[in-house]
Amino acid sequence: MQLIETKESQNYLDLAKSLAKEFAETAVIRDAKGGTPKHERDRLRQSNLLKLIVPTEYGGLGQSWITVLQITREFAKVDSSIAHVFSYRHLGVVIPHIFGSTEQKQSYYSETIRNNWFWCNALNPLDKRTTLTPDITNRIFEVMGARATSAKYGFDRYWRNLRTFTLHDPVDYKVRDIGNWALNDKLPKPDFYS
Repeated sequence: MQLIETKESQNYLDLAKSLAKEFAETAVIRDAKGGTPKHERDRLRQSNLLKLIVPTEYGGLGQSWITVLQITREFAKVDSSIAHVFSYRHLGVVIPHIFGSTEQKQSYYSETIRNNWFWCNALNPLDKRTTLTPDITNRIFEVMGARATSAKYGFDRYWRNLRTFTLHDPVDYKVRDIGNWALNDKLPKPDFYS
């Protein structure tokens, strides 16, 4: 896996920006309808961006987390649900690499590439912390009143996005691990937030 930005990683980022522009055209309508973004997931499959984090020896593109997260940010600018499934998909793909055996890593990477699998939400740590939400939500309600959740204006998307991002914030876990290391000489154990 490469750790520096290359011309190749820039090409993937440019492709993602093009897809994000396409996704933006229908994001509000899709969000209002609910359901699954099947067409958008198929577009991601067709783009080969699902192969980004898989090492080249298994048929993947061998890109870094930096590239994956830059692309996730591009999707998040226009559609947080697509950004969510895209980033979670990559997290799901590396679970056997982090926690599995060599055989599992080889098998799941190879099968993922062969079948163009779209792993999504295979993991949900049920993190119920809402560190910043009360203060932010109070301020929004003060300014906007009852209209703050109106689907008519697309504000309901904000609340879902806020919930998604506050429930998937790994900072507290990292602080805990650093403190445990500094105070107790305990090295962090690899997990989904380290």
